[in-house]
Amino acid sequence: CWARRCHLIDPFNVVGITDIASDDITIFPIPAQDVLTVSGLPASATLRLFAADGRSVLNEPASSTTHQLHVAGLSGGTYVLRIDAGERAMYRRVVVE
Repeated sequence: CWARRCHLIDPFNVVGITDIASDDITIFPIPAQDVLTVSGLPASATLRLFAADGRSVLNEPASSTTHQLHVAGLSGGTYVLRIDAGERAMYRRVVVE
């Protein structure tokens, strides 16, 4: 870091945010090729997909309780899916081929 003070931000370690109950949420297919479907989403959820290096590669508001992320343009590999709903969040590892 070239500045006098550096602050590193870890998007996967947020204090004060509770987890979304994962029993109702289903993510399929794993591995995904063209579309990754997420069902059982809470109202007003936002889906964010992060690459292994921490870059946000997709950021979409859920259109309903079931939402499809189009992943055909992404490189094959492991990604982290973050689902935000108000003050709650959930993380899942997903694979794209």
